This record gives sequence, structure tokens and C-alpha cells, in this order.
Amino acid sequence: MSTTTLDDFCRHLMDDGSPRGRLQPGDVAREFVHFFGLSPFPRFDELTAVLGKAGIRIVVCPDVPGGLRGYHTGTNSGNYEIRIDDSEWDGAQEHTVLHETYEIVRERVRDLYSHVGTLGGRRLCSLADRFAAAVLMQPYCFSLFAQTSGLDVIALQKEYGRAYSSVTLRLAEVVRDQPLMAILYERGEIAEHDFRTTATVASFRASVVARTPGFGVRHCRPLCGTRGGMPRWGTRLPPGSLAEGVALTGRPGLAEVEPPSGDAAVAARPVYWHGQLVKIVVVAVPYRDRSVIWRQFADPSFDSARRMAVAEGPW
Repeated sequence: MSTTTLDDFCRHLMDDGSPRGRLQPGDVAREFVHFFGLSPFPRFDELTAVLGKAGIRIVVCPDVPGGLRGYHTGTNSGNYEIRIDDSEWDGAQEHTVLHETYEIVRERVRDLYSHVGTLGGRRLCSLADRFAAAVLMQPYCFSLFAQTSGLDVIALQKEYGRAYSSVTLRLAEVVRDQPLMAILYERGEIAEHDFRTTATVASFRASVVARTPGFGVRHCRPLCGTRGGMPRWGTRLPPGSLAEGVALTGRPGLAEVEPPSGDAAVAARPVYWHGQLVKIVVVAVPYRDRSVIWRQFADPSFDSARRMAVAEGPW
């Protein structure tokens, strides 16, 4: 394609389909990758070059205000500038660049098409995060790695270098043919000065709870604990659950419950930082699919999956 400006892309998005549908994060991400010719595994230098040609300048600097990871502004030339905090690690900077890019696209579409409504606040941030994750963890490649690893969020995080929360959400978005539930429990005080104190069960809350439409079980003790009920965002570790066992022992666990008692196979894995337990990742599938998550307890090799993904190209 000969033209690759931001406005060209926005007009491309609105050429067909309804405005509401075409601006969903997954749709915009797919079109963004194809329109700008991104690779299956885009990194900061590639994003900077592509966006620079489109009229969006990336500036890494130490003066990002208000504790933000980044922000964007218009310029006198009519283009945009995204300023990124230089203290952020590479994966966070790449995510922030794409987060701000989605917000810019929404702004330009609104300016070009008066009938398109305005979004703001948490809703816009959530959509921007999903767009960034979709560009950085493209579905074809991500699905290959997920299958190879046995739906292992920790292995996927190491491969992609993304936040655990993004990987956990992406797993349920991409792997649609496999019923599953993915939960990320995080220690609440990891940013405070007393981080070196030992974590307790009460320190953890569910920061991500994601599942496919085909998964549902409310009375499986390894997943739901002794009280039953599906885990929800913001809740503590369910008493008697496999995740609580990981918090108490620091060791991974695998449990299987046959129907009608629970119908689930559950894997729970600890994540350590500076020797301290900071996260617990839980992935559950129906009992009949239990062999899928057995692969989590092997050492996955992504070499063949990466070669296949690169050969096939993006998306």
C-alpha cells in the first residue's frame, strides 16, 4: 500500500462495516498489523519506525508527569507525539506506545467522522490495553505457543515479555476452541517498602479472571475452594483451593476432579520476584481435556512453533 499515514489508516477502518464494530480492539489490531505490515513479533524499534512514517513521533523521556507510563499530544504540524517514561522496561514501553496509538486512532476517527461517539476514562483505557495486547500477541502465533506450552501463562509471559495480566487476558481471548478459565492472583503490597516481608494468604487478590464461554463449574474445590462459586475479580484466594495451597507452600500444584464432583483439571503455578512469591497463576480446563495442561509441568520448547509462526506471517 503506497500511503501509510494515520488518516489513511482511519479512513481504511471506516471504509466498510459499522463504526462500532470496526473500532473494537481486536478488529483495529488486525487491520493495523496488515495495513502497516508489522511483523508477527513487533518490537520497539519497529513500532517507532512504522508510527513515525504514519505521523506519530515516539519520544522516550524522564519527565512523564503524574506517574503515567506515557501520554500523547497533538503537534503544530498536525501530527502526534507519544511521550514514554524512560524508566519503564522494554515490554511496558511497547505496550504503552500501542495503548496511546489506539487512543489517537479513536480521536482521529472522531474528528474525521462526526457520527462516531467519544469514549473516555476506564472504558477507553481498557480497550486501548486490549488493542496493544492483540498487536503484540497476535492470535495465530499466540495460539501455537499456548498449545505447545499447555496453556502455560508463565511460559507465554517469558516468551513474549508482556505483563502477566495481559497474557492471562489474551489466553482466554485467543484460545476459543478450548474451554478454559485463567486467573491471576497478585500480591497487593509488592510496591511498598515492606515488600520483603513474607506474603500471607490474605495478601493476594484476583487481578484477572478470564474464561471462554464453554467453561463453567461452580463446585470444584481445587478451583473454587470449600465455599464454592466461581472466582471473581478482586476476591481473595478461595479457602481450600489449589491456589491457596500454592500460597501456603510456594510449590506448584495440579488437581483433577471427575464429573459430577467438579469436572475440571486445574493447574496452579507460583511466580517469584527477588525470592518472594508475588503472583499465582491458575488455569483450569474440563476434566476430559486434562492432558492439555499436563504439558505445563514439562519444559516447553517454542522453537518449532516460532519457526512456523514466522513462516506463516502475522495474524
